Amino acid sequence: MNNKIKEFWDDLFAKQIDYTDISPEVLEKLMAENLEMKSFLDLGCGTGSLMRYFEAKGVTTAGADWSVEAIKIATEKGTKGSLYVQDLEEIENLKLDTKYDVIFLKLVLAFVTNKEALLSWCKDNLNTGGMVVVNTPVSTKEVPSLKPGIAMDEDVVQSLLKAIFTEVTLTHSETVKIGIIQTYFCK
Repeated sequence: MNNKIKEFWDDLFAKQIDYTDISPEVLEKLMAENLEMKSFLDLGCGTGSLMRYFEAKGVTTAGADWSVEAIKIATEKGTKGSLYVQDLEEIENLKLDTKYDVIFLKLVLAFVTNKEALLSWCKDNLNTGGMVVVNTPVSTKEVPSLKPGIAMDEDVVQSLLKAIFTEVTLTHSETVKIGIIQTYFCK
C-alpha cells in the first residue's frame, strides 16, 4: 500500500471516523454457526470494535490493520487482543503463532490487489472446521455501485471465493448508501 493511502486512512481514524458496524443479524448467525469459537482474527480491524465484541463473549482475539492510528485507537478503547500493524498486500509477512476459528475480512477485500493470496492465507490460518467471513460492498446489474472502484462485481466475488473455499454461503445482504454490502461465510 502506498504512503498516501496509508496517510489518508490514518487521518480518517485520527478524526475518530469509524466504519459501519456489522449487522447484528450477521453476528448472531456467526455465533450460532461457531458455538465453540475460541479464537477470532480480524484483518482490517480498524479501531477494534469487532474484537471487543468477541472479547466480551470470552473469545481470544487478534487484529491487523495497515493504519498505525487505527491500532493506537483500538488500544486506547481497551481492545485486549494482539494487534499488528500490517499491510494486507503483504499478508505473508504476518507470522502468527496460532490458527483461528474465525477470520473476518470487513470491507477490505475490494482494496487488496492480490485477493487470491489474501484469501489463501486466511484459509491456511484457519483451525479445522474454521470459517472465513468476507464482508464487502458489491455491485449487481440491478444495483450498480454508487462508489465505483470500491464495490466489486457480485459474480466476481462469488467466483473468487468459490475458487478458494469448498463451501461459500451468502449469509447477509443489505442496501446502504454506497450500494449493497454482502457477507459470506466461507469454509
